[in-house]
Amino acid sequence: MGAFNEIALLKYTHSHNNVFGCGFVAKEFGHHPTQKPVLLLKALIELTTLEGQLVLDPFCGSGSTMVAAKALDRLYLGFDTSSEYIATAKQRLEDLPMLSYIKM
Repeated sequence: MGAFNEIALLKYTHSHNNVFGCGFVAKEFGHHPTQKPVLLLKALIELTTLEGQLVLDPFCGSGSTMVAAKALDRLYLGFDTSSEYIATAKQRLEDLPMLSYIKM
């Protein structure tokens, strides 16, 4: 598999173009001012990595990228300068099995 996984793309959209919408779901928003939807991050991670590979987020904020990576059975490593956001990211990762929004 190369750098683009077309089969994974079709799980998130019904066309072969590179534009698709992935918004926030209930109870997902509000952890960080620049937070991204987990579904969008899952799509990007699945398009470019395989299970077991490492996803690195050097500016992880509240951990959305790591939540998406964990949901997809990827290894993950994130950094942030804010101890508040690091605590939020850790909590979100601990709570992951209870979060229904990360399932497709």
